[in-house]
Amino acid sequence: MAEDRENEDHDLKRLHAYVSSIVTALGGIDQADPQRRYILGDDALGCLKDLKKLLRQDESWTCARMLTDTNVVNGDLCEILAAWTDEEVENKTKARYGLACVEPLTLLTWPLDLSSQSLRADQLENASDIQLAQASYKRTILSHPTHGVAVLRSIVRVALPAMAVPRRERTPRDETVILLVLHLLRNLAQIDHGDSEGRSDTIMAFEKANVLDLLVALASGMGEEFEDQDVAVMECIYYLVQGVRAEVLFAADKEVTAKSSNALADLLKKEDAMKKTQKRRAPTRHNRFGTLVSVVTADNKRLTVASQDAVHGTTERGLKKLDTAKKWKKTAFRRIVDEDIDKPVTITREARAVLRRFVEEILDSGFNPLFTSVRRAMEREKQRVLEVHRIHFPYLIAYFLEALRWRGTAAVEAAGGKVAPDVDYGLVAGVLDQLGLIMINKLMRESSDLRQWTDLHAAMDSFQQILLTIQDMAYSPSMEYQEIADNMQSNIFYEESTMDLVVHILKNYTNQSLGYMDTATGLASTMLKMLERYSKSKAHIYVRSWKKKQRKAQNTTTEAAGDSEEEDDADYKKTYSERAFEFARFEGKFANEDCINTYKALLNEYAELKPDQIKRVVAFFHRIFVKRQQESLMFRLDLCELFNRIVEDKVALDEKNPARKELEQFVKYYTKKLTRKLAERPSLFVELLFTKIPKQLYYLDHGEELAPVVRAPRAPAELEVRPGFDRAKDISVLVAALLDEEKGEALDWCKSSLKNAASARQAWAAEAMMRRELEDAERGEELHAPLPEAPIITLNVDEESQVKKLLFKDGKLRLLMGLIGCERLGMSSDVNAEWVIPSAVTSEVLESDLTLLREYTDNPPTFDDGKTAKDFIRYKSKRVERGSDSEESAEESDGPVAEGVDAMGFPLAKKEKAAKSKKKKLFSRKREHKELDDEELEERRAKKRKAEDEKQAAVKSALYVEDSDEDMDDAEFFAREAALREKTANAATAAIVHQQLQPKNKKSKAAADDAIERARTTIAKARAKANAKEDSDSESDGESSGSSSSSSAGELDVNEDAESDVSRSSPAKTPVSVRTYARKPTAVALPVPDDSDDDEPTSTARAAKPKGRRVMMDSDDE
Repeated sequence: MAEDRENEDHDLKRLHAYVSSIVTALGGIDQADPQRRYILGDDALGCLKDLKKLLRQDESWTCARMLTDTNVVNGDLCEILAAWTDEEVENKTKARYGLACVEPLTLLTWPLDLSSQSLRADQLENASDIQLAQASYKRTILSHPTHGVAVLRSIVRVALPAMAVPRRERTPRDETVILLVLHLLRNLAQIDHGDSEGRSDTIMAFEKANVLDLLVALASGMGEEFEDQDVAVMECIYYLVQGVRAEVLFAADKEVTAKSSNALADLLKKEDAMKKTQKRRAPTRHNRFGTLVSVVTADNKRLTVASQDAVHGTTERGLKKLDTAKKWKKTAFRRIVDEDIDKPVTITREARAVLRRFVEEILDSGFNPLFTSVRRAMEREKQRVLEVHRIHFPYLIAYFLEALRWRGTAAVEAAGGKVAPDVDYGLVAGVLDQLGLIMINKLMRESSDLRQWTDLHAAMDSFQQILLTIQDMAYSPSMEYQEIADNMQSNIFYEESTMDLVVHILKNYTNQSLGYMDTATGLASTMLKMLERYSKSKAHIYVRSWKKKQRKAQNTTTEAAGDSEEEDDADYKKTYSERAFEFARFEGKFANEDCINTYKALLNEYAELKPDQIKRVVAFFHRIFVKRQQESLMFRLDLCELFNRIVEDKVALDEKNPARKELEQFVKYYTKKLTRKLAERPSLFVELLFTKIPKQLYYLDHGEELAPVVRAPRAPAELEVRPGFDRAKDISVLVAALLDEEKGEALDWCKSSLKNAASARQAWAAEAMMRRELEDAERGEELHAPLPEAPIITLNVDEESQVKKLLFKDGKLRLLMGLIGCERLGMSSDVNAEWVIPSAVTSEVLESDLTLLREYTDNPPTFDDGKTAKDFIRYKSKRVERGSDSEESAEESDGPVAEGVDAMGFPLAKKEKAAKSKKKKLFSRKREHKELDDEELEERRAKKRKAEDEKQAAVKSALYVEDSDEDMDDAEFFAREAALREKTANAATAAIVHQQLQPKNKKSKAAADDAIERARTTIAKARAKANAKEDSDSESDGESSGSSSSSSAGELDVNEDAESDVSRSSPAKTPVSVRTYARKPTAVALPVPDDSDDDEPTSTARAAKPKGRRVMMDSDDE
């Protein structure tokens, strides 16, 4: 262990030395310069590339933590970016350095995912230092001490050339550059975005640096000029507006100031009232005199009271003092810790004005393109869409919809009684269409199933704001908007599953955050109000719900093994059914204790609620208690205690609160009803303590037991014998099946009934023949008139026998009765329907059938291949009638719809048959919705976390421009580095010789010139050798010539050697020693490089460039 720790410490020291050497070689402030300009090192561009490589490979965040000690962001990267002024926008060299600085900045400010399951111990150890450093990076970038917002403007300037290129001509590198800048802006907005002061500074800095204009331009061009940047733009907007209430944003400054002052005054008043209340119960100075009183109760129990109040009063006063001293040790209620997206953030007046203009510009030009593009990306499950975007997307939809409504309100107030301009709801039409509603509904359902409460909170808020926007459209003076609102309401309320989902969410509230509970109750109340108003305005409303088909039992009616797969698919088939909507029926779904508990939990936080929230709870209780008349359901002891506590608390809910009057009125009515009910039903004293089931509720309301509901029996499914047999064989199969199920009593009844019917039919035939002969004899001639129609024979069955039940429930017996000529009169669901033998059945047929029954009963048939009678019986399928204009016939049938025909009964083509069969199989695999247990939930969450980590890594790795050095093999790389070290060493030796041989007087000038000449010859030979080796390893990019330019204040001074790569190696090749030659760099003109990062100066250019500060590293291999 000790040896491993020493090796680890040694590796960390080597890595720290390597990182420090790169930062040192990057450049620095020229202390001799009065303007204190930043001077780049010889290989500054290579150093920036090395920083990018280190950070990309830094899985433990160690390099990022080490860079916090080197001040590389504040002292180097920001200085390089700030030196790129507005006058040098077309300078390609500085643009190249700006891009090289943005890449490591994006990595250094990337948000740390501390909630990931794959978080390691070393990452957690470095996280706190990195987060503190990121806050410092943000402050420096947004407001540099000496350059202001110049750094941020340079960052924005990096993306402008790529944005100016048309989309069809834009390369993947251009798309990556734009994404890179957007992610850096996202990082800056996300760092400490919950801090009010930091949010204001971010908004103001973004305004000064034209970042907000950049976001508006990107959002407005989304879908046409941009596509891959939609998610990044949405993230930037989210971290700018989250927590800033739209109501405050569009309110007047005076109104906001007045509300803040009133809120402060109310808090001070509450504090004074609380102090007075505490003083009443606080002990006085006389309490230091001890008093112990023994109190004897009426039932001779002795209690001890340690108080003087028992001495100065009666026994009841002493017992009351004893009760007040008792404390209920209630179990701690812990809410689920999740990200409360409603956490308020207060910003300054200037920042509020800037953010308001930004929100209005997004609404006017960028809302529809941006959110339509994001929705399409989410539908197609693009790789850039992450799990966190399931929160950002619905949250921003809700925010901008609310902002649109508040902007309309502000316009009406600003009009001052004049006609205010109508709200243009077409600005948000991109999320109010059918596809937008489907996406929000999908997010709600999936989040509810996986119990992702923050995602569900955002989705519910979005759906509620959509409903409120539709409600405002319905009251709009424009007839067009009214028609659109009516159409949207019909689409929303047509799906019963959407309304049931709201009820399900409300019922399943447990211990989520207060904001989640407020949104859930607000959504339920909004939907109830809108649906009630909409149902009253329409004569008939229809809703579509799932029609669940009963699964077919695995009994004797199944087919052969070849058809088992189709039967399994049919078991799970679900179809839609349409029915008339009744609002009272839907309202009754809220009349349960789970929904009441959710609203009660919200009212329990009355001290922190606004008047509108308290009124919402009172309105729901009034709906259940008065409108639905579910009084016994709300007669609960916990509700009584809560109402009493609120009424007595005049500090948290004072008399001036608008909601107090409504609450007191409801409590008064509630108490009156409870008192009467207790007098009528004394058993309610006990029921107040417990949960009530429907039977108990019915008894408390009506004073009698609930009569059991007897459901009408359901007729069995129709069966048939598999085709290929004659009538006698069919009868043998059915007789054998009944004998196998030990139903011989029914067969005996059939035989006796046929025997009696045959005798009766023969007697009638004989009598009819005799009557015809007598009539012929009277007439004196034989007319041979036809016999009259035989009477129907009714089969008698004992009411108490088992045969009567089997005649209704057993499908095989009913099929057998049909084969032997019997008919059933009455409805299929009528248990007492009679069985008769029609007139057309002759006695000979009855005798023949009786003979078959006797034969098969006495000698049961056997089947080949070990099959039984049940293998030859199956369900009878019903075909769709031709000319039918409804699908109800197919949906109502007990068997599957005939295949190979369409809904109208016409035969399908082969392709249509295949498509229909495939669609049927896919659809039949869907199972009914059921709650997932904890193990299934955890398994699903683990899969989603793994997929999310992979997406994060893919997004992060695709952000940066690839360099040619990364495609180079190690041998070629180290060969070039060795040549570069040798050349730099020769130049350094020449400089030392030149310094030592400086002429001290005129006499030694000739000797010094000779020494310098010899040194130059040596250096030339070394350079030629190095250049020859370099030319053999890499292509020459041609001579590069530099154009001289004068230096001015704030101008970036770099060396012509800035394009050469810095000496670098992998962490395994970290140098043990670093030698720095501190020679003041020479400010010379910088040659303009090509656009590609792979360009390297030629050997001639390298030899001609003067050398500045350079870091030399000795490798372990040397």
